[in-house]
Amino acid sequence: MFEEGRRETASQLGGSRWTMLSPAQRVILTAPARLHFGLYGLAHGHRQFGGAGVMIRPPALRLELDPSEQFEVTGPDAERARLFANRWHDYYKSELPNCRLKIISALPQHWGLGSGTQLALAVGTALSAWSGRPIDEPQVLARGLSRGKRSAVGTYGFTLGGLIAERGWGEDDFFPPLDARIEFPEDWRFVLVQPRATESSDLVFGAAEENCLASLPVPPSGTTERLIAIAGERLIPAAATADFAVFSEALYEFNRNSGMLYAARQQGPYNGPQVTSLVHKCRELGVAGVGQSSWGPTVFALLPDETSASDFCERLRGVFGRDEVHSTIAAACNRGAEVQRK
Repeated sequence: MFEEGRRETASQLGGSRWTMLSPAQRVILTAPARLHFGLYGLAHGHRQFGGAGVMIRPPALRLELDPSEQFEVTGPDAERARLFANRWHDYYKSELPNCRLKIISALPQHWGLGSGTQLALAVGTALSAWSGRPIDEPQVLARGLSRGKRSAVGTYGFTLGGLIAERGWGEDDFFPPLDARIEFPEDWRFVLVQPRATESSDLVFGAAEENCLASLPVPPSGTTERLIAIAGERLIPAAATADFAVFSEALYEFNRNSGMLYAARQQGPYNGPQVTSLVHKCRELGVAGVGQSSWGPTVFALLPDETSASDFCERLRGVFGRDEVHSTIAAACNRGAEVQRK
């Protein structure tokens, strides 16, 4: 299956999990980022969380494994990568191999782009590919590395790419079931808009995120059902048929309603005045499909093609100037992570 220098997707790698592979001498892995459109609900009721999102590039995570006298980790996000490598060691009861795990480019932390899950799955997949051990399904690997405790979008997206909708946790689930995986229209572009200066109090992660979620009130009756209906009746079908107008309005409505789950913490559907202002300004500039990814502070604006996205970035710079916001044009990634094993 693995020819010299051949690139495989993570899903193709997973197809080999029933047979051992020969150990590799080099592994190169590239994984997309994740935009999260929102959860269906919180930790209440018989089914918890669930939601939808899409995989994008850029930005992208890239790491390499090369021979070394002992296991070592270098590059940006090395500390977290080593943590996930140790979890891989503990979960599989397998010694860390003599190799250098080098992070070439990392996803920005705590900006709503799924950096933790993508790094964990990338490290686990790369170490398994290097060692010649079977490659597990992403949900098995995620459980082993303590990821996917709320959202499973990034876990399925790591392997499959595209638009992901997942059902959330049921009482007897090993992992949240995948509801839908859709090829995202290739021409559409997301403009990622990020404030260059962000208040640290607006960044929600780790223990602060756990405490916040534990203290949020029960959503109003019918909230989860309304979000599931928007996703199932409008958002997903519009992506499947490339109906840009319907998808854009459904995306804004879904994201805004999902954001209200956290209104007690955010004081509204968006996390802080900077993000709120960015969302409103993007809408005023004529873009319908605008929202906050996860806790932010990344705001996404959906445009129909590359030219429109470039024009929109210019208009943003005209409004905010180059020092206030940073914008990046991203396309959907429909392939998931790519692995080159030599």
